[in-house]
Amino acid sequence: MTDSNIINILNIKLLGDSDKSIISDLYENISTSNSIKTLEAVKDYKTHRNSNVYYYDGLNMPLSAKKIKCESGYDYYKYYSDIITSTSMLLSTYFDKTISPLEVLDKTINAGLIKCGEPINQDSFFYMIYNEYHVDFKVINNSELRNYILNGKPVLLETNGNGNLSCNQSYFLIYDVNNNDDYLLLDPNNKSYNYICPDGSTGFGSMLKPNYNDSSFSYSDILSDTRRLIVIAGSR
Repeated sequence: MTDSNIINILNIKLLGDSDKSIISDLYENISTSNSIKTLEAVKDYKTHRNSNVYYYDGLNMPLSAKKIKCESGYDYYKYYSDIITSTSMLLSTYFDKTISPLEVLDKTINAGLIKCGEPINQDSFFYMIYNEYHVDFKVINNSELRNYILNGKPVLLETNGNGNLSCNQSYFLIYDVNNNDDYLLLDPNNKSYNYICPDGSTGFGSMLKPNYNDSSFSYSDILSDTRRLIVIAGSR
């Protein structure tokens, strides 16, 4: 897949050099106690074809405590966890090897895509992943979801953040479908309690149920908050 093709598929807007105002040497762990040398994936989940699904939770230690230094002070990894953690799960599952969120975070920082207090530009992020890991992304139609899942190919769900599944634009990994045709997904920021979308969020006032990882979702549930469905179409 050429650069122009993936740009067309994901409608990517690249950051120019002038936008990369925060460079990698501004980012560091606040102290050696905050340094995480290894991070093992949880492999309790399987695709429909019984292959390993690699899971990380950005709200659990040690990721939840990881700090990033920037010009304005410090930010926590968990504020960027959705897109970074879910993409590391997708990559790890595709290659069947550990590609940790910390590795993806380092590449995101080096690409100048993290600015404290601002969301990551998702299309520039996927373009960076495309270049760094030599994978081709494809946005699939809603009607294609079931076939991909039945064939053991996890799908990255990018939400609208309207309060049905998420409070703001978020990412989940759909990895299986059960006998009732309900979908199973993994939340990179899994909460164990009911959560009310706060003031200022897109889904303000909506209550989200806890423990998405232990729940199932109907096709209509998924579509109610879907912006894009993204898969790895192949590697180069």
